[in-house]
Amino acid sequence: MTEIACQTYSLRSRQGADVFTSVRKAGFRAVELWVGHADYRAAGSARAVRRTADEIGIAIRAYSVGGLLGVSPSTVASRLAGAFDYAGALGAEVVTGVIERRALGVVDALCQRTGMRFAIENHWYADFARSGDYLPILQNGTSPLIGVTLDTGHLAAAGEDPVAAFAVLGERVLAVHLKDVRLTSRLGRWVWRRPRMEGCTLGAGEARVAALLGALARAGWSGSLAIEDERPELPLAELHAALRTCTRLMRAGAPSAQRA
Repeated sequence: MTEIACQTYSLRSRQGADVFTSVRKAGFRAVELWVGHADYRAAGSARAVRRTADEIGIAIRAYSVGGLLGVSPSTVASRLAGAFDYAGALGAEVVTGVIERRALGVVDALCQRTGMRFAIENHWYADFARSGDYLPILQNGTSPLIGVTLDTGHLAAAGEDPVAAFAVLGERVLAVHLKDVRLTSRLGRWVWRRPRMEGCTLGAGEARVAALLGALARAGWSGSLAIEDERPELPLAELHAALRTCTRLMRAGAPSAQRA
């Protein structure tokens, strides 16, 4: 079964070793490490971070650089060069982040030069919001080191079913950010200024996480899967419950379970 990690942005109010200790208490053995917890611009810190994670029993599977929007392609290339080196020292297998379409060429060139994989995350307000936004670039010469991070909450906010998106993008899906959300009506956004999406307990919202987990299990998908909950001050009990729910749904969706 695909390993289930925690995206440490879920615990953004915690810092240092407390992040890894908290993740371990919640039952996880792996993380996608958010840049706010380990900044690639802090020279020489990657080995210390990895050593701390190893001591606590946490594997760093992916490294999240967050959003690189509104900056030039050359700036993106410079920042990601540092982030790729940092991710390699962490032992991460893939780097995730939000970029603009105009930066794709320099990111692809950097991936080919270093061998690091980069998974472009969809956000409902960004250039890459829905599966169709990826197709022109993924089908026209971009190296397989460039792929997709499917964020289930942002897909729901963009009006797309994550199962349909996975079916379209297939093997180019390198990572998944599993979050559940409740969507706000247009009236609620305009009159009460509520956000387009609001986080909720995994399985209680509109992101169809159970259906996607079943699809991933049936496909034998083995990319980086991380639970991400953007609600502030999230209790560890909530993350532990999300891990249990995700584990149960993955097992239920596996082909062997369906034959039983």
